[in-house]
Order: sequence, then C-alpha cells, then structure tokens
Amino acid sequence: DMKTSVQKKLIKCYVLKELNDSRLYRAAKLAQGDTTQQRGVEEIDGRYIVHYARLKPLINGGLNEGKHLDRFIVNETGYDGWVKFELDLKGKNLAAMAKSLHKYGLDLVEEEREIEVLVIEDR
Repeated sequence: DMKTSVQKKLIKCYVLKELNDSRLYRAAKLAQGDTTQQRGVEEIDGRYIVHYARLKPLINGGLNEGKHLDRFIVNETGYDGWVKFELDLKGKNLAAMAKSLHKYGLDLVEEEREIEVLVIEDR
C-alpha cells in the first residue's frame, strides 16, 4: 500500500535570472498568420535554439523534462512571454549554458529553492 503527498523540499536547481535591463531574449508576439519567422525549438549540435516560443511552456515542457539538464530550471525573470535565444547544452556544462545566455541579458546560476515535489512512501 502506498501513501502519496505533496511536500516542499529544498532542492538544488538552476535559476534563470535577468542580468540587466537589456531583455534581449524577449520577442514580440508574432501576428496571426505570420509565416516570415520560424517558430518553435530546434536542437542542433548541442545547441537549443528557440525561435518564438513562450518561456513558461519552454521551461516546463522542454528543458525540465530531464533529457537536457540534470536539475530543474526555476524562472525568476518575472517574464513568461515570447522569447528567442540560443542555449549551449553541450555536456550540460553550467558555465557554458550561462555564458550562452549572457548576450541576451540572462544568467543561469545553481542555487537552492523550495520546490513542491510528489513524495511516494510505503505505508
């Protein structure tokens, strides 16, 4: 018999933050039917190239699914809108990932955050 609960745990994670006010990662929402700009995400030679995607679903549904990184990303930019940037994922190296985001006014740092997790226990 199993018992499940949602608990807050202190977890090491990658925190996405703004470095400055440049906000070069933000992209204007494309007009309905605009086919001049590529949309979505491409993975090419260890780079994660984001062409007009929403930040929240990108992190929750793409980067946090486990195959790209060994830690969850927590978005502390205060922005969940449309984005356009490249992220270097080669070797899952934090320094390389952070450096690739710096030109967009973003930083990625390893810190601890309290995160809700599902706990499954034997009764």
